[in-house]
Amino acid sequence: MTDTGRTINSAAHELGLEWRTVNRYARAAAWQDHVRRSRPRQPTALDPYLDHLRQRWDEGEHTAKLLHQKLLAKGQHGHYQQVKMALVPL
Repeated sequence: MTDTGRTINSAAHELGLEWRTVNRYARAAAWQDHVRRSRPRQPTALDPYLDHLRQRWDEGEHTAKLLHQKLLAKGQHGHYQQVKMALVPL
């Protein structure tokens, strides 16, 4: 947008972005220069149970609370939120 002669403020207003953000992108050689790279996934205590979660999910159990309770019975001592977040991609 700024290559067409528009001001940073005008472009920022139209895009609904901060003028600093538009300015940073306008000065970059490529937009990819300002995209944050995601960090590699760190292993968690839930990892040994992911196959079991996947199997239960495929069998039709889609309740995170119940799946968390089953994992507690199997000896996993993680938090409910970990189980809930592990189910998001499923």
